[in-house]
Amino acid sequence: MKIPIVQRFRPFSHRPGVMALVPGTDCLVRAFPTLIQFVHKTEEISVRLQLTGPVKDFTLQMDLEKKYLLLFGKAKEGFYRIRISGTPNGVELFGEKIPKIGILINGKPFCARDHLFFPLNYAFSSPKEWERLSLGIQRAQDWDSVSSRLDMKEIVPFLFTLGQLSPYLKEGPLKGSARLLRKDLLSFYQVAFSHLLVPRIFDDQHQGIVPEEGKGENPFFLLSSAAIWIRSLFFRQKERQLEFLPECPFEEGRMVNIGAIHVGEVDLEWSRSQLRKAVLRCTSSEPFTILLPNKFHSFRIRSRLTERGERKKAGEPLVLQEGKSYLLDRFQKSER
Repeated sequence: MKIPIVQRFRPFSHRPGVMALVPGTDCLVRAFPTLIQFVHKTEEISVRLQLTGPVKDFTLQMDLEKKYLLLFGKAKEGFYRIRISGTPNGVELFGEKIPKIGILINGKPFCARDHLFFPLNYAFSSPKEWERLSLGIQRAQDWDSVSSRLDMKEIVPFLFTLGQLSPYLKEGPLKGSARLLRKDLLSFYQVAFSHLLVPRIFDDQHQGIVPEEGKGENPFFLLSSAAIWIRSLFFRQKERQLEFLPECPFEEGRMVNIGAIHVGEVDLEWSRSQLRKAVLRCTSSEPFTILLPNKFHSFRIRSRLTERGERKKAGEPLVLQEGKSYLLDRFQKSER
């Protein structure tokens, strides 16, 4: 028993010079039609493709589902497609399709064509599963257009996903853009991110929203910190007490695969700012309690759709069977 989310997260940009993180790392890629630059702390590696432009349909795509970057376009020599992935020891570059051209690494000719590896000592993370969030928006994922619309219903699910896939870094000083953590999502996004969700402490666009400070500070903790903040808007757990939609600022959406420690997994669905459905997949038979939003007092619970189910009060201990799934619906408010 699950609540589905069909949206897949693959934002992209056609802008030469766009920057993005290699998913699962704190290594940056700056992509041009014929040049790829890898930037990590003080290290920089350049890969030049000896192609003849103008390059048509140049694209850098961040595939958060498969955890890699794709760079592709069509030059005079033909179509090219390059995949960039993170590993525990460095970055791999696969030429899925490259015409017969020369390749220069830091200005020097390189013989290998379809596979390059650059060892880097960086933070790395590659979770097999992660929590998913959808807020009812499924537009084209051209990030230049997304950023110009500034619709947080559209942006937050991407930020939440990338934050979970990124290495966890201890929260740094709350300077610059970090001052807005846990305060205002829109302003935080405006000053804390540029390009394809690249974090920054110092607002190099000088928007006047936060003090211009923190230049040179490591900004990558903003990703995992943002994911933790976003999660807390929809789900919180204190020991064996689960709280659904405690501060949800969005009228409709779904959040699934939520890990509830020592309880199991939770899916949530809401619309018109009201909780409509929850699914529990239990991994424990120990009792726990559920807190509901908007003064909801009780709910129906059943393990099969054909059952009538029974009504339970919010805040009362629930004892469910390990290994079974349960549907919660028909949330009601107190008559008082």
